[in-house]
Amino acid sequence: MNAKNLFFGLLIAVVFSVTAYGGERALYRYIDKELYGFIDENGVVIIAAKFDDASPFSGNYAVVKAKERTGIIDKAGKEVIPIGDYDIVNGFSEGLAVVGKILPNGRMRFGYVNEQGQLAIGLRYSGAWDFKEGLAVVNVNGDSKQYRPFLDSFSSGMQGTYGYIDKKGDYYITPIFSKAECFSEGFAWVWRDGNTGGYIDKSRNVVILKNIGGDKFKNGVATFMSLGDSELFGKIGLIDETMNIVVSPRYSYISNFVEGLAVVKKDKKCGYINKKGKEITKIEFVTCEDFIDGVATVIDNTHGAATEIFLDYRGRKVNIRSIKGASKIKVPTDAVFSFGRTRVKTRENRYIFVDTKGTKVIDATYYSAGNFKDNTSKVCFDGYDNCGIVNLKGDVLRRFKGFPLKQLPGGFYIISNFKTYSMTDKDGNTVLEDCDYIDAINLEAGILHFKKNDKYGYVSVDGKIVTDAVYKGASFWGREIKDKGMVTDGKNIYIINRTGQIEQTFDSVESARKNLGME
Repeated sequence: MNAKNLFFGLLIAVVFSVTAYGGERALYRYIDKELYGFIDENGVVIIAAKFDDASPFSGNYAVVKAKERTGIIDKAGKEVIPIGDYDIVNGFSEGLAVVGKILPNGRMRFGYVNEQGQLAIGLRYSGAWDFKEGLAVVNVNGDSKQYRPFLDSFSSGMQGTYGYIDKKGDYYITPIFSKAECFSEGFAWVWRDGNTGGYIDKSRNVVILKNIGGDKFKNGVATFMSLGDSELFGKIGLIDETMNIVVSPRYSYISNFVEGLAVVKKDKKCGYINKKGKEITKIEFVTCEDFIDGVATVIDNTHGAATEIFLDYRGRKVNIRSIKGASKIKVPTDAVFSFGRTRVKTRENRYIFVDTKGTKVIDATYYSAGNFKDNTSKVCFDGYDNCGIVNLKGDVLRRFKGFPLKQLPGGFYIISNFKTYSMTDKDGNTVLEDCDYIDAINLEAGILHFKKNDKYGYVSVDGKIVTDAVYKGASFWGREIKDKGMVTDGKNIYIINRTGQIEQTFDSVESARKNLGME
């Protein structure tokens, strides 16, 4: 996923999930008045919107948050792990969920709760991670303040030693490693003494592999990074389960294999390899998507202009509209239902809006789209320099020469084409353009600071320029002094008012703070 699509993914954080509530039935997260709940495929509310945040259902359970406290509910909305019983709660994995509590000394201890809500493995670890293939990585003697529930054990950066426990809480592999990854396909990557790495299997055999860093096995192969030869340092290759190198380290990136092929990158270009390491295309494309039903989308600019084309398993160009099922809808994992509809992406890489049964509810298709909020959605039509706002029927209410990032009072908007930022008035006229950025955070002050050509200025939320971008630095309006701005030309510090006039001058930040009573 590229950064622009990721931006939209971050705007709408919700996902489809299959459950068995009342039989095999799909539940979807929905949002109402900034709170999350769950509906079924008919749009019927199963669990009312009362949570500040909620994960999709994984199996029979979902993690929910209310008032900064976390718990786990089942498909009927019952709290299996009551909200607030623990300070950290992860989702269930193989029947057990990681939980943690803060101790009086500020440290944390972690253990595991079963699906009956009982503490199955006591709170005795500095760090603990999900069970995989019957074993879980735990950390002892580490600094629990370094624990990050959203990072896996290998990426956590925690000090201390790592080992593996079984579901009884007994050590299956004694904590002796400085880093350890969870098991995948019978192997786990571990470090010993900080610089000696290798794979360990469930028979506790360790194969030491010098000068490489390994990753999880998936589909019989694992990526690894060269840490030795200076010319190959940081390059990525592939190793199989017999510890033979399938692909020598020569790429900057290798994706997971999907439908037998993986995306590889080299010299800022991408292409595809098979599991034998053979390149089925030249490494010449700008972007490469995973294969779906035998077809992959790439952006090709080898002939000058960037062009979207489709490739088959052999790397040959194909006409996607001639392929059976080419219009098959792929439901994105970040979808959220709002006003009975959500966005989905088609095989042709266009977005449409559908209801809970997958029926198209707006005829138009879009280059990108966000979910509905306040009866409207922000969409782009054929690129990020041609966007707008549509209502529930798909009627275009406003058009912009960029994506509408933030609405300001009086119908003003901050827009961006992801290269520069601009401000438009209620009639769509540009009042400020070609900025490096425009502050969209400090709205309460009524005056925003902006950066243009590496210089700073101030603009009011109704588009009036308080001062042009002439300063080398500028604070948030009112941050240092109530209803004033603080700027610098690199030599002096100036306090300015809403008309842009300089009211006071100081020769240093320290002098300004002292004389203004800010210390």
